[in-house]
Amino acid sequence: MNYTDLITFYGTKDIEATTAFYQDLLGLRLASDQGKCRIFEVAPHALAAFCEHLDVTHSLKSPMLTFVLDDIDGCFAKLKDHCEVVEPPKRNDQFNLYHFFILDNNGYTLEFQKFLDPDWNQLRAADSQ
Repeated sequence: MNYTDLITFYGTKDIEATTAFYQDLLGLRLASDQGKCRIFEVAPHALAAFCEHLDVTHSLKSPMLTFVLDDIDGCFAKLKDHCEVVEPPKRNDQFNLYHFFILDNNGYTLEFQKFLDPDWNQLRAADSQ
């Protein structure tokens, strides 16, 4: 099989507030506006969709959207005053990463992380060539 994209769908009760959060605060590109459902591009071929016709369902840290980036501290500084912080930035030795957790306007957990394993970075660099 030859997959071209991955889109995950989540419920929302307020598409406008969700758009403000993901497009304006996080800086994601709105890839498709279907009215009650909007799809945001997180990275090439990785998209997250929020739809008013789907239920908002979450429990603790599930489901979780994880954003991988290099500047964890800068990202946290930008977001910490605009959303509920679940866990501030810290190193996670078990998984060899540096990360933090917040809640979006729907109550979904968002993780922002940087892999500290050089093998991960080499793999990603090879994939982009």
